[in-house]
Amino acid sequence: MKKTMNLVRQNHKKPNSEKLHTMRKDLEELIDYEFQSQQEWDDVIREIIRFQNEDGSFNLLDSYHIESDCRVFYCHEPTYICSALLIKALLKDKEVFCGKEEIILSKALYMCCARGLKGHGYDGMSGQLKAISYFMKCNIKEFLSQYPDICIEFSDMFQQIKELYARYVKEESYYGAWGESYKDKIIEVYHYFYPTVVFVYGTLMKGQSNHHRYLANSSYIGDATLSSYDIYDLGHYPGIVEGEGRVYGELYEINSDDLKQMDILEDEGDLYLRKLVQVSLDNGECRDAWGYIYHHSIDGHPQIFGRYGQEEMVWYVAYGSNLLEERLRYYMEGGYCIYNDRNYRGCNDKTLFVETRPIMIPYDMYYANYDKGSWEHSAVSFLDVSHSGCAYGRAYKIKKSQLNDIHVQEGRSSNWYPSMMQLEDIDGISAYTFVNHQVKQKEPFSRVSSKYGYVLLKGMKETYPGLSDDEIFTYLNQCGNK
Repeated sequence: MKKTMNLVRQNHKKPNSEKLHTMRKDLEELIDYEFQSQQEWDDVIREIIRFQNEDGSFNLLDSYHIESDCRVFYCHEPTYICSALLIKALLKDKEVFCGKEEIILSKALYMCCARGLKGHGYDGMSGQLKAISYFMKCNIKEFLSQYPDICIEFSDMFQQIKELYARYVKEESYYGAWGESYKDKIIEVYHYFYPTVVFVYGTLMKGQSNHHRYLANSSYIGDATLSSYDIYDLGHYPGIVEGEGRVYGELYEINSDDLKQMDILEDEGDLYLRKLVQVSLDNGECRDAWGYIYHHSIDGHPQIFGRYGQEEMVWYVAYGSNLLEERLRYYMEGGYCIYNDRNYRGCNDKTLFVETRPIMIPYDMYYANYDKGSWEHSAVSFLDVSHSGCAYGRAYKIKKSQLNDIHVQEGRSSNWYPSMMQLEDIDGISAYTFVNHQVKQKEPFSRVSSKYGYVLLKGMKETYPGLSDDEIFTYLNQCGNK
């Protein structure tokens, strides 16, 4: 049956109640109605344009001087509905406006701004959500993108609404004046205006079991880090909870259907809660994203350090020749070291460290093993762990297997560095250095060869660029006097 409209403004003192209710109902049904032809659609839009008041509104009554709830229902909301339909018409085929689209729409949209689309009284949020849905169904996002200047006040109002609903989601403020929950509808509005971005950290990551099934249609944004959360091994999958560490994962833009499937996978609302969190991309950009937070106790479950599905990361803390990055690269990548005329096999996994930083070590450095090594008979660096002290160090974040490979190349015999000592954690990740608990015969700095001394100096300057040459020479010399 062909859809027709016959809009007649009613006298507010003697309205035709049946006609009034029918017009209101028919207008709202137009939002979701599937028109059978372009002509049918054009006829309805022309009738709406004809019905527009001089002030731009589409009141079904001839006065605003009525009860406030009736004023919202029969004056304001019909204006929202008709304005939304005119937006849809403009995007579809603006010829129906006969060249007057800007005049018609600017006045209509301006009248939509009077109440910020809110409902009456305690139904303020409910009414606003209903009004927003009219515009969403008529593609308000595309309209604001193409025609932001037709009514600046209207565009500004929707920008404020977008920001407000983003804040509702971020703060999990989903309740109305009576304590009723609007969570699903608020999140729906948020999803409409903002790209659906998820932070994944477990079996949904690249190379893991659920990645292809749930993220095949998604756009990879980049690797990301979530701070103030810890990740735990729950058996066949991990879970994250608020904490003091960092969780390493990936960021994706996905469609709403895939998000629904992901909710089912994560048993959202019971096993996990989907919350809006802020993550940092590797380029420093911060993004809001949905993250699945474990909703039960993690007691008895081991914490995961580093990136899920990859080998545990640790910090290797150097204090001697490995202060120089180039020198450490020989231990990691292998090759001929020009400084001590020696070939190194490197680590089995030859990928380089992912981060490095200066760090003070709570023990003194000293020189020992004169005439025993490959540095032109040089004495080399050791730590005196028999008492507290202070030494300049450099931490490299590497894989734990690489730490073992470096230790082998440094020398694990009783004459060199038989022990791997754990230091204080760095950013929640274990830190280790190589030591000999048996204090060896200490040598003066004069027993350090020119090549070994040059590498120490170069490593110190590279790691601590704020130190002067005099300060570095003083430190290195003092290490030979302890």
